[in-house]
Amino acid sequence: MEAKPSNLVDQLVVPGDVILDLSNMANQTLKLSGGLRQDGDSICVMKAGKLRFMKPNKYWVESSQKRYVPSAGDNVLGVVVDTKPENFLVDIKGPALAFLPVLSFEGGTRRNIPKFEVGTLLYVSVVSANPGMNPELSCMDVNGKAAEYGVLKEEGYMFESSTGLARSLLSSPPHPVLEGLGKKLSFEIAVGINGRFWVNALQSSTVILVGNAIQKSESLSLVQQKIYLEKLLKSIHLYLSTIFSRLTKEEIDEAFRRVPDESPSVSTTQTAVANQATACINHKHRLNLCNRHQLLPRFHWSHALLAVGVVAISGAGTAVVFKNAVVPRLKSWIRKVVNEDAANKTDKKPTLAEEAAAAAAAKAAAAAAASDVARASQEMLASKTEEKKFYGELLSQLDVQVQEMKSMSNSIRKLEGQSNIQAREVQGRLLIQMAGQTTTHVQVITTVKIQITHLCIMF
Repeated sequence: MEAKPSNLVDQLVVPGDVILDLSNMANQTLKLSGGLRQDGDSICVMKAGKLRFMKPNKYWVESSQKRYVPSAGDNVLGVVVDTKPENFLVDIKGPALAFLPVLSFEGGTRRNIPKFEVGTLLYVSVVSANPGMNPELSCMDVNGKAAEYGVLKEEGYMFESSTGLARSLLSSPPHPVLEGLGKKLSFEIAVGINGRFWVNALQSSTVILVGNAIQKSESLSLVQQKIYLEKLLKSIHLYLSTIFSRLTKEEIDEAFRRVPDESPSVSTTQTAVANQATACINHKHRLNLCNRHQLLPRFHWSHALLAVGVVAISGAGTAVVFKNAVVPRLKSWIRKVVNEDAANKTDKKPTLAEEAAAAAAAKAAAAAAASDVARASQEMLASKTEEKKFYGELLSQLDVQVQEMKSMSNSIRKLEGQSNIQAREVQGRLLIQMAGQTTTHVQVITTVKIQITHLCIMF
């Protein structure tokens, strides 16, 4: 049966406020979430915030805080911190780690247990959350299907926020900043009530833009959020317009025609347009190179025939001039080059004096090295002899100490023997004295007894 909403719904409540009286409600089932508890026949508030109601019968107190208090039915983002044979330990920003059984997956059996590494990000549901106990999680809905639960892609990035911002992102009507960015950009987002949301997109710049915009909107009012969204969308539009302004209409149409998706994202469009612009620039560059090659003069055989004809017409006079003027100069130049090469070769060969000096220097260096080696070996021998002397003295001192210790032990034994003899003598004397005293006591006692008997007889 559907419960009647309380009069305090969507209003601020503080700890101690009573929102419902169960004595006036018959045959009605309520579902209490975070911030509420049952005290007898009344439902009381445990923390300050706004009272929320969701049909048919769920109540909770919405507040903004960093620490998440687990509640059954919440969808959260958890990070695997450890693996056990029976369950996974998951961090959900709660007071204690949560348990995720290895069989809480669609079609989960002992043979196909999933393997998660430490740090894996999961989108899970809270099954049970009792005070003083670790919460229990599941990756299945009420029908036993995986649905939207499971492992999130590693390409995305997880952002931290308060629980109030997370609930506003999941509320209806949707968050204005999230709704506005969703109309302009293409990205994926998963929000957990525990104050975590995950964003994934084709480009990392889109992920950073969406994450920062959502985090910044937490401290803004509704009007400020709308103003901030307008400025953000204008900056995105200006960025896109600067890119498209550099291209012609035909290039833009060609870029959109090459994109296979009917509703491409901004990042995909930008990539296609950039590739098209690069292709156009390369095409223009190739055209310029072709035009340059066309302007350059080309060689033909007609030019060679013309040159031969000119030489033939000039006749024998040209040959005489060539022989008398050009040939002598060519010969002198060749002789000069040959002489320079020979001089360089002769200069490179060392003389006998230089070779002798080099050999003497090498011999002196070898002698110096040999003397250094001999000196080092002598020093090593001297050090070894000194070490032998030192070790000999050390051994002699150790022998002396051993002899002294032996003599000390013998003297100690003698003293112990003498002390034992003296102790025995003292004990014997004490025993003799005690025996004498006992005999005297016995004599005294016997005399007393005799006197007592005499007195008894007299009386």
